[in-house]
This record gives sequence, C-alpha cells and structure tokens, in this order.
Amino acid sequence: MSLKALIQKLKQCEAILSRIENALIIIILFATMFIAVTQIVLRNGFSSGFSWADPALKMLVLYITIIGSIIATRENKHLSIDVLSKFLPQKVNLLVQKFTNVFAALICLCMSYYSLQLLLLSKQFEDVAFNGIPLWILQIILPLGFLLMAIRFVINNFNQSHLPDSEFALSSLKSVEQGAKE
Repeated sequence: MSLKALIQKLKQCEAILSRIENALIIIILFATMFIAVTQIVLRNGFSSGFSWADPALKMLVLYITIIGSIIATRENKHLSIDVLSKFLPQKVNLLVQKFTNVFAALICLCMSYYSLQLLLLSKQFEDVAFNGIPLWILQIILPLGFLLMAIRFVINNFNQSHLPDSEFALSSLKSVEQGAKE
C-alpha cells in the first residue's frame, strides 16, 4: 500500500469517526433534554418521577462533556492559553503548537490510563450506578474519551490547517504530497 493510499484511508477513518462523534453528541443531548423535561413534568404535574432519572442525567452530562471535548480537540477549539503565539514568529509558533499537542496527548494518555484504573476498581468493588447497572459500564467513556482526545491531538500535529497563512505549513504539506507522488 502506498503512502498516498494509506493517508487516504486514514482520512476516511477520521471522517467516519467525526460523523460518529457528531451523531453521538446530538443523540445524547436530545436524550438528556427528553429525560429532564419528562422528569420535570412528572414531578410538577403528577408528584412522581423516575428514580433513575437524576443519576442518569448526571451520567449523560458526563458523556456530553467528554464527547464535546473530543469534538473541540478535533476542531482545535479546546481551551488554550494563547499569549505567546501573538509575539512569536510563525515557524516558532508552529513548533510550540506541535510541542503543546504532544504534551496534551501525553496528558490525555495518562488520564486514559488512570480512568481505566478507576473503571477497574469500580468493577472489582461491583459499584452500581442506578437500577442495577454496573458503574464501570457507564465509566467506559472516560478511558475511551481521553484516548480519543490523545489521538486527536496527534492528528492535529499532522494537520496544520489551523495555521491558515503559514508559508511554512503550506510548504511542509507540499513536500509531503510530492513525496507521496514519488
């Protein structure tokens, strides 16, 4: 398989992953709103409600937060401190961004590892979230989410489109494309 074909396959996988992330956040957001509104109507109108609704809403908010963070990382719109980039030359700024992406990926990998440890502890102690659902099943979003964020930070290192006017970035992309053609 040539480098160009490999890059094309990776782009296709990334596009599919992006669609899945977008669909998941929409579905979970609507489920959250539906459960919350239903719970409010039941409590206020009928003095009843679902015993599982409040803990389920807390878990859904966690899922929205993690998936939203993955999407923000994908779009390179995550929280960042951008003081130096205004004063640095573009080549240096690009290197700083690459270092920051690698550092963030490493932090996300650490978070993924430790959240996996938390999940395993929850499984070992047989923690229950609500209605008999094991907590570890709901906690799966944590290690997977942080792992996906780490992958997105690595992808951001190869995707230099977030520096739109960078001659350095454009020349780097052209040299990679020319190398793929050969």
